[in-house]
Amino acid sequence: MSVKKDGVKLDIKYRNIGDIKGYDRNARTHSDEHVAQIAASIEEFGFNNPILIDETSTIIAGHGRLAAAQRLGLGGASPTCALQDNPVDGEMP
Repeated sequence: MSVKKDGVKLDIKYRNIGDIKGYDRNARTHSDEHVAQIAASIEEFGFNNPILIDETSTIIAGHGRLAAAQRLGLGGASPTCALQDNPVDGEMP
């Protein structure tokens, strides 16, 4: 499924959890308690907020959701939203 918002085309796809890479310079950290809360939400309501990734499958937003999915043992596909337009070199949107 593709969606265009603010001039940027987003592609919503299911990707294998193991194929998604964390952003090395991610400034935000998630405590074990926070990851447990995210995992509980995924168990109760489903994985309804996709992980935002770039064209190399690197996370732009959603490191906590990935950690929660890994904690739950979700080795299969999860929803991801891939940005189609490239950010400026070295910058994350």
